[in-house]
Amino acid sequence: MAVFLVEGFEHGSVNTTAYNTASQRIPLWNAYNTAASSTIAGSTTTPGSWSALSFDVNDASSAANPSLVLSTNPIAAQQTVSGSFRFRFVSALPSTNLEMFVIGTVAGSGPRLVFNTTDDKLYAAFDDNLDGTEEVAVSGVLVADTWYQVDFLWRADGDPNTFKARVDGANENTASLGQSITTSQNIRIGGTTTTVTQQGRWLIDDLVLDDTVAAYPLGPMKVYGLAPSSNGTHNTSGSFVQVGGTGGSWWTSIDSWGSGGGTFNNAEYIEQNVNGAGAYIEVGFESLPSLGADTVFGAGIAFLIWSSTTGANGAIAWMADSGGSVLTTLFTGDCSDTSERYQRWGAVAAPGGGWSESQANGLKYRMGGASAIPGNPRFSVAILQVAVKEGVAATVLPPKERQLPLPVIGAVNRSRVY
Repeated sequence: MAVFLVEGFEHGSVNTTAYNTASQRIPLWNAYNTAASSTIAGSTTTPGSWSALSFDVNDASSAANPSLVLSTNPIAAQQTVSGSFRFRFVSALPSTNLEMFVIGTVAGSGPRLVFNTTDDKLYAAFDDNLDGTEEVAVSGVLVADTWYQVDFLWRADGDPNTFKARVDGANENTASLGQSITTSQNIRIGGTTTTVTQQGRWLIDDLVLDDTVAAYPLGPMKVYGLAPSSNGTHNTSGSFVQVGGTGGSWWTSIDSWGSGGGTFNNAEYIEQNVNGAGAYIEVGFESLPSLGADTVFGAGIAFLIWSSTTGANGAIAWMADSGGSVLTTLFTGDCSDTSERYQRWGAVAAPGGGWSESQANGLKYRMGGASAIPGNPRFSVAILQVAVKEGVAATVLPPKERQLPLPVIGAVNRSRVY
């Protein structure tokens, strides 16, 4: 089992244009087809206490419905995807069919979840026209202002492709399409990337994707956002300077995404100003609450790297476990302004013994590793997102009274009373 996306949208970061030249950055999500009255932004309306933000996909205009496209693409070349997310229609159901979630493919037709206004149900489909072929209903009648949870499984490892889904654990059904797809391309949320007018406001949260068939159904997930909160064990900390934050408390320079749903805080950061491929600053994160019957399923981190100048450099970002062993190299390469300022997303590989609450709480983020610094690498903002699978607490039933066997006529009753 390999989780490759944990996205609770706790960073609240989105860009309303494909490329923001003003700040020279690639956002975590690009937004397309937005009109002046259309918004894609963080919402404080969430499915539960674990979530600080959901993503609000809103189109009140006559323009095409806005779409989010994940810019750090973890899905390239995937042929099997098991997924889970929650959604809610705000105030009213959409007034037109709404293409809510799409796995884009290089060729052929990718799978998608489409809300159908004809019967107010969600459909698993391979196109968005709902013409009676290549789609099946996977929910009962949906209503506004109610959180729903979706499980789905896409398989393109054979011909025909199949797309199985269910809502709230019921109405499971499978759509199929005869085609051979070898390369997935992107993830889209919200609507089409065409000029089709689609109206309807909805929220999405707790999106988790896994690349194995056996993971289906993932079931309800809670994605917790954990901010940097402590120093770890540094290596050659003298090779770095802290800008903003509280002196010596390195995490305070990368613990704020700023305001405005995507405006990163470029007044606070950690900068490597002395060359050293083995040098790094390490920070830890807030702890999960006590999980009870819930269990850790996977983790990912959203972070931003940029540079002081246009000179090429060679920055690295890693995730390490509580014992200091590197689990994942999140980024390596040039992060100077000759490239872009990168908002990045990276999955964290499971520790050797598998995930546990203590393993998730012990994760560390390392920054540095510059082998060349004509442009000094700068590390701004990071948030760890941990996917927790909802469990069912054990139910202790009251002891039942033991019934004594009935006496048998003509026989001796040897039952014992105890």
